Amino acid sequence: MLIEDVEKLVEDYYSRVQITPAQQDALAGMLHHEFDRLMAAETEELERLTTSRDRLESEQDRLMQAHYADAIPLTVLKREQDRIVAELDKVTRRIDAHFGDYADARAHLDDALGLLANCADIYARCDDTNRRPCNQAFFTKVFIDEDN
Repeated sequence: MLIEDVEKLVEDYYSRVQITPAQQDALAGMLHHEFDRLMAAETEELERLTTSRDRLESEQDRLMQAHYADAIPLTVLKREQDRIVAELDKVTRRIDAHFGDYADARAHLDDALGLLANCADIYARCDDTNRRPCNQAFFTKVFIDEDN
């Protein structure tokens, strides 16, 4: 079989496996609902992190008030402020990661569904160099028999 014929068959196959806009919307709805459910399940962890952040900020304020009242020396203030800042940074990074990971995952999901909804058009416009990665992304093997 000529490679041009094989490429045409693969190109035709892409148009048969491409999802419709309605399927894309339905899948996006189901998967976003699942993401929301998972996010809600982690609400307790997020509340714990937020409470910890608020406690540390309050501790930081009380420490400054004690220093202004000359109740603690500057060396103790510096050491405690460094400890609080390090803990605050760790908590803040975990809160940001919590929201960032969720937002990134949703964006990647939407990108993947967009590829599935447009895979035939994308493949048809690819040059030879980019067709191989497309095929590897969608298929593990391509079989061609006598019936094409």
